[in-house]
Amino acid sequence: MFGKRNYIQYLRYIWPKGDERSREFKIIRQYHDIMKKDSRFYIDDQTWNDLDMDKVYSGIDRTISSPGEEVFYHMLREPIDDVNVLKDRDKLIEFFRNNNEAREKIQLQLFKLGRKKNNYIIKMLKEGLTEDKSKMWLYNLLGLIIPIIIAIGAVFKGVPFLAWLLPVYFINTYIHSKERNRMNVDGIMYLGSVIKTAKNLSKNQYEEFKCYSTRLGELYKKIEYIAKNSISFGRMEGNDALLDFAYIFFLMQERVYLKMADKINQNKEELIEIYKLVGEVDSLIGFAAYRECISSFSKPTFVNGEAYLDINKGIHPLVENPIDNSITLSRNGIILTGTNMSGKSTFLRMVGINVLLAQTFYTCLSESYEGTYMKLMSSISPSDDVTSGKSFYLGEAEAMLRLINSAKDGKPMLCLIDEIFRGTNPVERISASGEILKYIMNYNTLVIAATHDHEIAKLVGQKYKCYYFSEEINDDEGLTFDYKIKQGVSPTRNAIKLLKFLGYPKEIIDGSLNNIIDN
Repeated sequence: MFGKRNYIQYLRYIWPKGDERSREFKIIRQYHDIMKKDSRFYIDDQTWNDLDMDKVYSGIDRTISSPGEEVFYHMLREPIDDVNVLKDRDKLIEFFRNNNEAREKIQLQLFKLGRKKNNYIIKMLKEGLTEDKSKMWLYNLLGLIIPIIIAIGAVFKGVPFLAWLLPVYFINTYIHSKERNRMNVDGIMYLGSVIKTAKNLSKNQYEEFKCYSTRLGELYKKIEYIAKNSISFGRMEGNDALLDFAYIFFLMQERVYLKMADKINQNKEELIEIYKLVGEVDSLIGFAAYRECISSFSKPTFVNGEAYLDINKGIHPLVENPIDNSITLSRNGIILTGTNMSGKSTFLRMVGINVLLAQTFYTCLSESYEGTYMKLMSSISPSDDVTSGKSFYLGEAEAMLRLINSAKDGKPMLCLIDEIFRGTNPVERISASGEILKYIMNYNTLVIAATHDHEIAKLVGQKYKCYYFSEEINDDEGLTFDYKIKQGVSPTRNAIKLLKFLGYPKEIIDGSLNNIIDN
């Protein structure tokens, strides 16, 4: 009971801000990489990286278990187009926000489960456990039948007969050391803990939680054997010498493993579903904590029909003291111009993150949000790949082709683009950019394209509206931005002004300005 009080005190201490920790995204993303299905739309790596979603994830994440942090990552990469699913999530999020006792009772089980370092359970389940059934007779012979025969022989033939125990023990010790790594003891132990957590969660019969508790209870009944045997299977060695001797001598772990491996492989779908459901519960509680941390948010209104988006006073979740901006797109695109550091890229990411949160956790960092369900893709920060020999331009070209091909299915889609083809010369860049932007708008898409090339605004014609961000540079205050979007084309440039402000030699500044005048 004392331990439980300490757990609850800690959970109250980290609510709602979460705990500070580093995150191993190679491990966190494995559930998503293994479980994603080609038939569904997922946020691809390019878009995820463009939106700095690892940082956004870290800022939002309040999960306290391995299933939680992995499934939460997956949920953020899987936009939902079913309002009923989103509203069900919202209902549970609000339940956890407003019912401390129920939330803490459920959190306590998740906290006891905790996080497992280097957790590869889903990979283990998907690939299946190695089960060489032909070894069962050998392990039964060496670990059960022969020891019994030796013991009986000692009774009837005398104590010297026990000398036969020594070679059997050495053989079994060799088998035990050889098989231990192959059996994935730690993974099976943690899987047993996940199943135990599912059992405990199923006992919480709150009306709002029954969609999870009922299903978890049904699944537990099918795999109860695995949960019970995982405890004896994974006992710690080194605490009891006599028990360790018996454990190895009778090959207890090896014989139990073969039985469990068969059961785990037979019930892998149920085990994966349990892992998913436990992770979802942790994710929804974690998002409830995030809602408690932010000053305000809205819930989206979804509409049917052609691609449409209206965000009123949206903000970026990672910007301190953010400046809000609004935008409306209805079967049109936007050409976004403006000077360096004026806020174009942050605006693109603000829009993308709000679309993603609306379609995953029914939450928007805005005063209001209305739009169709839509796919989300971007080309903001494509990079060159030295290892594969790809140039920066080739990376850009491939990133843009993704958008073109994805638009062809006719489903609503939002494309966020920053500086098309910056890796090539201006003549071809402007010409190709204009044609691509016009082409994409032939489909059911909304496009926001940021650029320094004002000529593109003329090429795309009436299919795009023009907006811009601006700045002021003066000797007293230096470089200042208001970060507010404005209608029209940017009337200023600041690249050379910025060089002057940073203290570049006067000769460079004057020469640069003269080159502009001459051209």
